[in-house]
Amino acid sequence: MVKRLKVTIPQRAAWHSQPQAGVVLGVRFSPSCRHLLFYGRCLNDSRVLARDDQGQWAEEHLNWSDNSRSRVVSGANFSACENRLFTWNGMNRANMLQPAHNRWNDDDKLKLSGHAVLFSPSGKYMAAYKHEPFIVCRMDNNNKWLKVKVNGLSGELIKQALFSTSERYLALLWSHLPFCASEITMLSLNDCSAKDWKSQSLEKCKDDYVTHAQFSPVADQFLVGFEKSYGIPGRVSIYSLEASGEWEETMIFPYFCPVFFSSTGQYLFNKASFTGFVGLGMLQDMLQDRVRDRDVLLWPIPENLSAGSLDDGRLQQPDAVSRAIRDSEITLRHDFPVKVARFSPSGNHLVVSCESGTVYIWGKSQAGQWGIETITEECAPITVPWFSPSGLHVLTWNPSMVGILGRSDQQHWSLKGVIKQDGILKAYFNPLSEHEVMVLGQTQNGDVTNIHLQVWEIRDAGTPD
Repeated sequence: MVKRLKVTIPQRAAWHSQPQAGVVLGVRFSPSCRHLLFYGRCLNDSRVLARDDQGQWAEEHLNWSDNSRSRVVSGANFSACENRLFTWNGMNRANMLQPAHNRWNDDDKLKLSGHAVLFSPSGKYMAAYKHEPFIVCRMDNNNKWLKVKVNGLSGELIKQALFSTSERYLALLWSHLPFCASEITMLSLNDCSAKDWKSQSLEKCKDDYVTHAQFSPVADQFLVGFEKSYGIPGRVSIYSLEASGEWEETMIFPYFCPVFFSSTGQYLFNKASFTGFVGLGMLQDMLQDRVRDRDVLLWPIPENLSAGSLDDGRLQQPDAVSRAIRDSEITLRHDFPVKVARFSPSGNHLVVSCESGTVYIWGKSQAGQWGIETITEECAPITVPWFSPSGLHVLTWNPSMVGILGRSDQQHWSLKGVIKQDGILKAYFNPLSEHEVMVLGQTQNGDVTNIHLQVWEIRDAGTPD
């Protein structure tokens, strides 16, 4: 491990007591990863770094027109062509910057009146909600925001907005209730003109409220977890886009449990600390629950999902497809309670960290069978593990250490590098570089807390995923 660059920004005083939405601390990469923004609402400034053809990083100056308020960035994204940087400062203002001679100039502003802001994956779209009016903006051919107001939706009622990976759809979770979302509206972004704007309210059961929602990373599918009150178990469903253009529901589980799409959308998976309900009004078997929290459960998703049906506001019994999904359950068992599980980008490996600090790495054979490839405690205690872009390395970190595990052959992983320092806050890979690790940490200098971004290089080759 070789340290390449260190950038330091002081933390804002009493930032945690100031009501402001957005990212506390983060790094946003451009699509080619030749630029990154080091930002967060806990910082009193932000920095842009540029990477040259030799892989060296250098700072590029941010030239804000107001020189003060815009420096505290709570959300950001680069445009797809990387000639624009969009930022949101959490205080009623969105900014657009463009590069010129190794600096970024503040080119345009959009007042948003206290909205929460969400950028689409490429930065082409921006949604502003939680205040009136609800707004979606599209970047036009002149790199200016084109504002489109969506009629019939109140920004104050929208609790969460989610862009699909393809950016063709925007899901809005909303409710007249103050703390939960009970309705889902799907907007089509095929044409962002006000005349051709399309929306559909997703059909659901009466008294449902949404606990979890996620788009598939590869398909036009929308995963939703519903809960109900008074001990009713709720359910988990997938909405699929049919040939008619309508979104139809398939119930997967007749009770709620937190499940997620895998990286390739091939599986649903969860860290199974939940066993469902034995019956209405009955307590769960706590001993069985304690055994199952050592499991990671996988359910293969069939290519074609059939639609469930609603009868007087109540979903009928699960159909053959949803029963087949549950019957195909794969159990990955561990010796300790599971903390985090993550798939590799290819979906062929799964890294699991346990509360004990033990790390398991599972691999899938060509026959589709899952088996343990490595069990290690070299990185304990561990918080969150990450795969590198190719799945060749696994990064683990805790407040005093970053560990890099590398795959040297098809069934063996070993510790390839260690970064030791106090005050580590986050660590992750460059999304497009197999050999770069970004580490965020903090140090104290008297009454001032400094936040550091360090770029490290991995000097190691290995076997691709």
